[in-house]
Amino acid sequence: HSSVEIRYYSKQLDTAAHWIYYPDEKLPYHRILVRHNFCENSRGYWTETRKERVVLFSDEDNFRYLNEYAYPLNTLDKPVAIGQLLKWSREHSVYGLGRWGEHEHYNSDVVVERAMQLADQFCESDAGKNE
Repeated sequence: HSSVEIRYYSKQLDTAAHWIYYPDEKLPYHRILVRHNFCENSRGYWTETRKERVVLFSDEDNFRYLNEYAYPLNTLDKPVAIGQLLKWSREHSVYGLGRWGEHEHYNSDVVVERAMQLADQFCESDAGKNE
């Protein structure tokens, strides 16, 4: 897994962007989420930082939260581990779906298609119960 720290800043940024990515290893953050551009009446912005880069911050006064298990890492064994997890969940009527549910980097159109397929499976199994 990789760990990510999120920090909140109340300042408004003068940009129309929702997300801004910074591929500069000298900066303490790699991404900014500009809340007021997509969430009405919100203020400020969030930075996202890999745990290893948090030491680069000089400000300690802002709200911050460390998500230790933010992202699963793509490893050779990841498909096997996720497959076992999804099988176990399904057996307990919990269905992982989409980027976070299946830990795959799907685009939204693929997730919608997969959701429709899962809904069809539920409908088919319900129809079989009524026969």
